[in-house]
Amino acid sequence: MNQNRFTYLAKRYLEHSCTLKEKDELLLMLEDPDYQQQVSALFGVLWNSEQTNEDILGSDIAGRISENILAAGKKNNSSRLSRPNNWWWAAASIVIIFTTVWLSKTKMAEKPYISASVTKVSSPILPGGNKAILTLGDGREIDLTKAANGIIDSKSDVAIVKGKDGRLTYSVKTQDNKTTPTEISFNTITTPKGGQYEIVLPDQTTVFLNAASSLTYPVTFAGNERRVQLKGEAYFEVSPNKQMPFLVDVGSTNIKVLGTHFNVMAYQDEALSRTTLLEGSIALTVQGRHALLSPGQQAIVGQEGQSIEIKQINADDAIAWKMGYFKFTRENIPAIMRKIARWYDVEVVYEADCSNIIYGGTISRGKNIQELLHKIELSGSVQFKIKGRRVIVSL
Repeated sequence: MNQNRFTYLAKRYLEHSCTLKEKDELLLMLEDPDYQQQVSALFGVLWNSEQTNEDILGSDIAGRISENILAAGKKNNSSRLSRPNNWWWAAASIVIIFTTVWLSKTKMAEKPYISASVTKVSSPILPGGNKAILTLGDGREIDLTKAANGIIDSKSDVAIVKGKDGRLTYSVKTQDNKTTPTEISFNTITTPKGGQYEIVLPDQTTVFLNAASSLTYPVTFAGNERRVQLKGEAYFEVSPNKQMPFLVDVGSTNIKVLGTHFNVMAYQDEALSRTTLLEGSIALTVQGRHALLSPGQQAIVGQEGQSIEIKQINADDAIAWKMGYFKFTRENIPAIMRKIARWYDVEVVYEADCSNIIYGGTISRGKNIQELLHKIELSGSVQFKIKGRRVIVSL
């Protein structure tokens, strides 16, 4: 590993002065297996309750730097990482990265990694993919995983098409929306555990549905609003239409937008729901209370809607799943395992209380579960065994 070259490239990246060629070079460094082994702390390090604030700060900055570099490589555009004000800040960040690596190696040396069960499973549990069931208004169910590409269903004014890229698209044959239909038909798309799907609604709004989620929507939008119902998690890119606001009903929360990009996470097994705005503006109504979000803000709502909190975050963190990554921001093991269980369709069993073990990092969702768990085990603070589709967690 050429640390001098990496330091030079990372410094230029932090100052937003990297050329596209230098960004590609930096990305290749981070994707190199030999390099990853030496800087595993950048992609995921476990800390127990004895970790110092300095360790948490260093690892958090390192994680953000690595994530932004990877996101920049995938998107091939500029990162949202803010420009540092001084050269010393950029240099200090590089020192933090290599310090984090050293701390990770030290912790691994103090407590050796021991795992035979994760790496020796004969049948690897693979990550999820494009899987969904479409329920039509007449009750018919279509397995989109098995359905052939082309027209799936065609009404008098709408055609439902599965494209070669796996997307489901509603194509409206007529643009005459002046007459409200006497009866509006609703469809529901449902992803199982281990599934995700992309859908283009009749108004050209694009929705990316995460695992174990469902979206209910009309086959045609009519009247003075576009209303859908969500369970689980989805990322929306709403087509602008000032005459017909787009409304998302999520439990006790109502989200109103005109045209914008935002993510909603509202699983029933989570104590809190989170609505994160990337572009535009959205208005939330929760049991009579109202809030307006600006880009980079997240609204956190209690499951019963008793509370609502607005905070500033790195909005890219909320859509890491859409970009193909798990982004764990100092989360405890149970919270992390809920995300893993949804994506890999596994059951999680605990042999010990792991709620005080905190993890932070970015890991690809494209790995099989053995590889992912192996990365988490590297600290020695937690261990996993796999029996069938059951993951057993112990200390």
